[in-house]
Amino acid sequence: MKYIYTTFSFLLISFTLISQDLKLSLNSGNFKLHQSISIDSLEIDKYRMIYFQNIPSDVEKKELKDLGLDILYYLPKNIFVVYIKNDISQDIFQKYNIISVNKIRSEYKIDSKLKEINFPEWCVKDGELHIKVLFYNNVDFVHCVNELDLIANNLEFTNELSKYAI
Repeated sequence: MKYIYTTFSFLLISFTLISQDLKLSLNSGNFKLHQSISIDSLEIDKYRMIYFQNIPSDVEKKELKDLGLDILYYLPKNIFVVYIKNDISQDIFQKYNIISVNKIRSEYKIDSKLKEINFPEWCVKDGELHIKVLFYNNVDFVHCVNELDLIANNLEFTNELSKYAI
């Protein structure tokens, strides 16, 4: 009887988690995401959004870091942006109550005001677009600024401590 109850509880929880839509609200807009574990193509892009059933404790965050999963910052509703350094076992997801791992798509990164047909006045100076580019805190900032300098007309300001460029 205990086995049947445990199995039923597991199936009910699994069905509830699978049937729920994941909602992501950012400055770039509101998105509905598929609940999945997407850790393919890590050799190309090691950044992901990880959804936890419950926010991990400081001890769990340290354990995850030791396993090769650097938590970079928090987004609302139990979501963290992470950098995955190593191949990680599927067992980790269950152990730490991770319900979904999603790629960070480019449309999540661009502020919704910049997606309009006409750019807001505050971001256009002398006919040129001025934007603030935020970098992940674990990147080689000097390298990123050098790469950005190759494609930008002018780097107006950089801040290595806060990891951004204008």
